[in-house]
Amino acid sequence: MSLADPLFAASNQIRYTTYLGRKYVYMRDVAAYYGMKYFIWQKTCGIYNKYSKIIFHYESREGSVNGFTVHFLYAPVFQNNEAFISEKDFLLFIDPILRNRAIPSHKMKTIMLDPGHGAHDKGGTGSIYQEKNLNLQIALKVRDILTSKGYLVYMTRNRDVFLSLEQRIAEAKKCRADIFISIHANIAGKSAINGIETFCVTPPGAPSTNDAKPVYKRERGNYFDVNNARLSYEIHKAAVSRTKSYDRGLKRARFYVIRNAPCPAVLLETGFLSNPKEERALGRQSYQSTLANAIAEGIINYHSALRNR
Repeated sequence: MSLADPLFAASNQIRYTTYLGRKYVYMRDVAAYYGMKYFIWQKTCGIYNKYSKIIFHYESREGSVNGFTVHFLYAPVFQNNEAFISEKDFLLFIDPILRNRAIPSHKMKTIMLDPGHGAHDKGGTGSIYQEKNLNLQIALKVRDILTSKGYLVYMTRNRDVFLSLEQRIAEAKKCRADIFISIHANIAGKSAINGIETFCVTPPGAPSTNDAKPVYKRERGNYFDVNNARLSYEIHKAAVSRTKSYDRGLKRARFYVIRNAPCPAVLLETGFLSNPKEERALGRQSYQSTLANAIAEGIINYHSALRNR
């Protein structure tokens, strides 16, 4: 077997098969490669050891990594008493989470924070708050935490002004950002919907979480697919852990700012303004501080993974 890149390849140790025109790797081989055990049950399969556990669900792209919800690019396949997972999920998600050496190294000094919306672009509007204001308040707190840790932090906006999506990316390029974090709040048609969700750009040749059809075009942000996976995982894990919010999962999308970012990028949806309880929480200074500390923690943990390759 020849995997996509020798930096990440398990090469001759992991076999693959083809299903519906896509490559899938043997889950038992993946488990053996990491020195992990594997299980195949009626509705689920997975790999585990005392440090990590990854669960897949047949006929579903939703699974979990160490207890946190993730949305894989493709559902696993079960045939002839063998479980298979997509090669793209293995290379571009599982490997960088389980193995620090799989993450391409890069400088981690300059951070660009992007509070979504601004000025006449209010974003989502709840019964009390406007998204643009909450995004900025949280981002300012993240800036202060990271600055105190020695990072150089820029913001696409530090006041209530409008910037186009193109301008936001231009700012990241101008300051030569090492990572780009876009901060947003969500809104839905039903007030019961709540929780945190985190996005990184969809790899080429795969469908986004809310789509069924793959898109094959390679975007600028796809040059950082492996780093995007680990960065988004660390931020999502920290945000859900610290806030105890409902875990809506780590997802894939092709939002403009993450698909055009000149560096690893994540878009975080901190909660739903359409949910009364969550809206009130997002407006509290103490809860904003919890979110800000979580975002900073995820960034610092990502940096630590780079150092410990």
